Amino acid sequence: KERVSCVCFVLSCRLIHHVNADGRVNVFYSTPAAYVAAKASYNNVSWPVKTDDFFPYADCAHCYWTGYFTSRPASKGYIRQATAYLAAARQLQALLPPDSARKSSPRQQQQQQQQQQ
Repeated sequence: KERVSCVCFVLSCRLIHHVNADGRVNVFYSTPAAYVAAKASYNNVSWPVKTDDFFPYADCAHCYWTGYFTSRPASKGYIRQATAYLAAARQLQALLPPDSARKSSPRQQQQQQQQQQ
């Protein structure tokens, strides 16, 4: 991964160099603070405020769910609630003595007794 990032950085530097060679634009590496400062330097301009979903959720590399929080809100509410119940059940199970988590159901115990006879 380090090798890939190094190659990407070198290619980005080359791209920036060639774009800047034209002279029409000035491309450079920046930070969020520099971007905000540049936006704030414009006088008498009102910028729109984004209020809808813009948080991309990713569950693996290159797998982004950009509309995750705005599409199917009812289903996602049920999923969040069920996940909370599951997390609570796991936490309660962790409080049980070590042997109690391995105990079988009464039916399984009955079947085991029958097999032993």
